[in-house]
Amino acid sequence: MADNMGAWDYDHDGAPQWTQTDEIEGNSGYSYDPVAPQFYHENNAGGEDEVDKAQVPQSVRENLENTARGLTFGGVLDGVPELPLGDEVNIDTEFNQGTVAMFVDLTEEEDEWFGSEGATPCLIVFATAVKTSNNHLLATGSHLDNVYNYEYSYAAIKKMIDELKEEEVGAISFYVVGGEVGCNTNPNSDTLTMDYSRYYPFFDAAYDQDVTFVGQNFPSNPDGTTTTSAAI
Repeated sequence: MADNMGAWDYDHDGAPQWTQTDEIEGNSGYSYDPVAPQFYHENNAGGEDEVDKAQVPQSVRENLENTARGLTFGGVLDGVPELPLGDEVNIDTEFNQGTVAMFVDLTEEEDEWFGSEGATPCLIVFATAVKTSNNHLLATGSHLDNVYNYEYSYAAIKKMIDELKEEEVGAISFYVVGGEVGCNTNPNSDTLTMDYSRYYPFFDAAYDQDVTFVGQNFPSNPDGTTTTSAAI
């Protein structure tokens, strides 16, 4: 993964997964679990106490999110072009929130749109590949809601890949759309539930499976005031 220029380290096997490694404006000893989500701070007994987000210095929270953003765009999304948001279309073959790896033959369904609606904190993910026997363009689509969980993300990505590999395809390309950020740094974040540190487990799981992203629009609705739909 990319070099970590922030004061935090991520380990998906850790508990918590995010750990502060360097002092930030005199503050140290913090950690963060993106699944809960919950901040912690070291105590004098050598353990950790839960800490309310509002009690964590703003500079510490901002450094966490800048670290996660840097790892994401300096790693698996490094150099991946941004997908422009286009006009609204009528989705013919739709997968809903929580769906993992719906499969479609895009060549056979050439006059139809394949996609999902309404991603705010969720991610809409597509994987495409060409079937070697007949040059049909195949795709799997997922609308992932628990991307802060590494195991969930890893399993979802693996299923998307496995569904395509059953058809004997060539190289597999991924696209990702969606996401809101600011729950840990925006002072008006009562309605926001996600941030870069909570999306990072998904991108780490993608990196660990050598996923190649060829297009992204993330975060597509950073302030959470709208939703994003995506179709191919």
